[in-house]
Amino acid sequence: MRKSLLIVFILAALAFFFTGWKLTCAPGSHGCGFYRVTWVDPLFAGEQIDLTVPDQAITGTSRYYVARLDMDWDAVRVVIYLNSPSGIKKTLSFSGADAMNYMKALNKRNAATTSNLKWTLEQLISKGWLAGTVSGTPD
Repeated sequence: MRKSLLIVFILAALAFFFTGWKLTCAPGSHGCGFYRVTWVDPLFAGEQIDLTVPDQAITGTSRYYVARLDMDWDAVRVVIYLNSPSGIKKTLSFSGADAMNYMKALNKRNAATTSNLKWTLEQLISKGWLAGTVSGTPD
């Protein structure tokens, strides 16, 4: 009985690992007392930046997509959370005039031809924060 349970556990763990499910510490869990299961789509088909040179800080990361965008008008701060299809995360933040200009431009722009996510990635390229090209279609 124990041997069959062990085999089932190993197969479930392999399936969990290779399908894109990730087990991470829940926010505020203080030492990972609680875990959450999240899906990281390894075949993300939305807009992404294909880096000219793979990210040196995170070896082998060749592309990112915008996972979350926070704009704080009171603090005049923008935080952009990027994820890679393999689950690697990168956070870019800026404040002051750059943040205010970004927020005003995003607020006033017409997204009929270019999505806000693609425009955001293009802004990161034009400011020199990332080097690459934007590919994919909006979801």
